[in-house]
Amino acid sequence: MDEVTTPRELAERAGVSAESVRKLLARRGFTKFGTRWRIHPFLAAEIEAYYRQARTARPPVPCPVEGCERPAGARSGLCPAHRKRLRRYGDLEPRDGAAHQRAKTHCPKGHEYTLENTYVFADGRRRCRRCRLDAALARKRPTASGPLVRAVPESP
Repeated sequence: MDEVTTPRELAERAGVSAESVRKLLARRGFTKFGTRWRIHPFLAAEIEAYYRQARTARPPVPCPVEGCERPAGARSGLCPAHRKRLRRYGDLEPRDGAAHQRAKTHCPKGHEYTLENTYVFADGRRRCRRCRLDAALARKRPTASGPLVRAVPESP
């Protein structure tokens, strides 16, 4: 086995960061010799075995949020997306950007959104039946210049 002299070299071999190797060495009571780390080959093998065992011992834990299949982080127990949502909004409720529309109880002209007075489209949008009916009647109503007639070209 080659002599490993620095945490960086050992980290490259173990597939982890040099900082994590330094922290592990400090936790185990090892310190620098002067200005450099000198890691004995036996200690290097022990550290590599530690990281190898740590990688294989724990299978990834899924995020506990229902329907999420991403792996959870070790500290918070949530995947990065849900951890970010919890940090930003303080809860894990889904935010689709339409909550302000669903909170509206009346149309822009003041008619109440009730089951009888509301069209609900397949994508979730709502429209006031009364306003749509008024708009349809206004299109059909004759104007002062005469009835609304579309010119259709005659067939030859």
